[in-house]
Amino acid sequence: MKPNFKQRTTKLGAIIMWPVMSIFLSVLANLPAEEFAPQITGFGRFALFAVAGLVLSTIIAVLIPVLSPTTRAQNEIMLELEQNGQTQRFIELTEQEINRLIASGKAYKYYRFFTHYVELQADAYLMQRNPGAAIQSINRINLQDMQRYLSKGLDDTRFLGYFDVQMGIAENLCDADRANAVMRDASPYLQKVNEKNLALFIVANEVYFSYYLTTGNPAKAYEHARKYFEHGANRFSSFLGNVCSAKVFIKTGQFTEAERFLRNAEQQTTSTPNQRQILAYMREMLNRARNGI
Repeated sequence: MKPNFKQRTTKLGAIIMWPVMSIFLSVLANLPAEEFAPQITGFGRFALFAVAGLVLSTIIAVLIPVLSPTTRAQNEIMLELEQNGQTQRFIELTEQEINRLIASGKAYKYYRFFTHYVELQADAYLMQRNPGAAIQSINRINLQDMQRYLSKGLDDTRFLGYFDVQMGIAENLCDADRANAVMRDASPYLQKVNEKNLALFIVANEVYFSYYLTTGNPAKAYEHARKYFEHGANRFSSFLGNVCSAKVFIKTGQFTEAERFLRNAEQQTTSTPNQRQILAYMREMLNRARNGI
């Protein structure tokens, strides 16, 4: 069974702390006047402190979520997203943590977490076809604060995620003026994205795709949908290529082609809750378009 988010982060934390704890225990053991276990030498002594360091780092990694409200909230939010998708409970969990950080005055101290939760929540509202709530959510962060409190390079995903949500709102509202305003801010960040960094490319390409779809250029949007297929070895990228292609053909009234790409997307899905929600969203979009809604 694949480890969940909490299990993965606990394991990663233990591995990162392991060498530090091993060295710490080794130094500590030599502090008393009488050396600890002097009869154990060579590789045996190295193995002793390595094992002890691993045990201590594991205990600390397990205790961190218990003692840290920030880590505990992160585990709850990401577990809900991973296991159930963008549910109402997911929105409530993000809202609780966003409000806790604001009330405690720690929103800027933990701005990387704060902006992530806001972006995730706003995107969840878009999945519910509620752009008004998405706007209220995303307005709790702004580009100026992000530039001040986040790091270039290290936090590129946060900047791109912000623009992706803002462009998604423009697309949902069919607001070309809003899309143009978002693109003006986003362009310097988008131009730096290298396609070899697949994680950043996927988000940046979606910003371009939504922009062209919103500003009345479906042909250009389709070009960006096809770009996902250039990374077809990655199933999620191929999934997005099919979903975005279907969206273009829904927009242009070519429902047979849209259906074909949706079926392809269904074959590419890894059946995560989020992907199932995207497919349900697209199915509803196609049915609404067919019925002239």
